[in-house]
Amino acid sequence: MATLRGILGEIDGNRGYNNELSTQLRAKIVGAYEDGVPLGRMAKTSNLSKATLQKTVDKVCMRTENTSQPRSGRPVTYTNRECHQLLRLVRLHPKWTYGTLLREMDTNLSKRTIQRIPEIEGIAKWRAVKRPLLSTEHATKRLAFATKYKDLDETD
Repeated sequence: MATLRGILGEIDGNRGYNNELSTQLRAKIVGAYEDGVPLGRMAKTSNLSKATLQKTVDKVCMRTENTSQPRSGRPVTYTNRECHQLLRLVRLHPKWTYGTLLREMDTNLSKRTIQRIPEIEGIAKWRAVKRPLLSTEHATKRLAFATKYKDLDETD
């Protein structure tokens, strides 16, 4: 079992804050319990609560190879292929709208699903900002300003 972490000590890479236990850590807990190590001593050395250890030991028969059971909830309505296709199109064509993506993909996904998939992957609000075009009149004025003041310092 892992030792108790001291101040500025190394953080256990098996478990983050409020995350579930890894399969390796569950196996260590169950193995130590089967070897006769009391839950209180494991709680002190592993930086886990006694209740967490007890639930891990109690639910060992419900798990397959110490993996978590699937969560309840509505299953996703899209396939991995549709997800990858959408992400590729978003990266290739950043100016396309959701409607254009729906037409190009030719799927029955909803607009909200098309919005959600890039958000899950960390691509939020990917559309490029529309900027006004620079007219020839504005370009000549900007060039004249830049050439007029190009030799000035900050002190001038």
